[in-house]
Amino acid sequence: MSALTRRPITPAVSARLGARWEDDATCRTVGRDPFYVDSLEGQKAARTVCASCPVLVECLTAAQRQEAWSQDRWGMAGGLTAPQRLGLVWEERLHGVRPDLAKARELTGWRWARTIRRLHTKGLALEEIAREIGGTTAQHVVTTRLALWWLGLEGTRVRRRAPGDQTSKWQRVAAAHQEEIERMRAMGAGRFDVSAYLGVSVNCGVLATTQVNKAAVAELEVAA
Repeated sequence: MSALTRRPITPAVSARLGARWEDDATCRTVGRDPFYVDSLEGQKAARTVCASCPVLVECLTAAQRQEAWSQDRWGMAGGLTAPQRLGLVWEERLHGVRPDLAKARELTGWRWARTIRRLHTKGLALEEIAREIGGTTAQHVVTTRLALWWLGLEGTRVRRRAPGDQTSKWQRVAAAHQEEIERMRAMGAGRFDVSAYLGVSVNCGVLATTQVNKAAVAELEVAA
């Protein structure tokens, strides 16, 4: 039994929720403005409100449903920024899985949060953290990623720089994620999509994508 494979626990709060889950949302007492800021400090403050909300899962579910057929994503919703929610969209498109929201919520509780923070501080990659807490499938990985985001931690798919590695981040991204970037481009992904999925800055995503495109063109020229 592990953090990602044990039977989920149904939150007690669900028993008292009425037809309108919004009535139980913590942000009802805060107002909308704090959830539509671009600064990291503002996002951190908004995420703190979300972390204590009894209907966090319901909020994210509603946001995903509302944004399913739209490219417009704004502000903090369900404890995630707009790029993070877009990242989940591409997790599903590329890997065919969605996070287990109830399990991710459990991972942010006292039982697992300390362990996840410790593993993250050690510099483990996303897949390694998922493996350490007992998960190996694609859904385990994206569930762990969601938990990291909810905890206010970096949920990037890019491994940290190895000791002695002098290459820039975008070069490492292009080398390690060439296949995923090529698939995304073939599916019509733009610069915001690539950066959101990988969990990097837009500039880093653009540079990595450009490098991948150049490599593809070079391969075609050689083949010709």
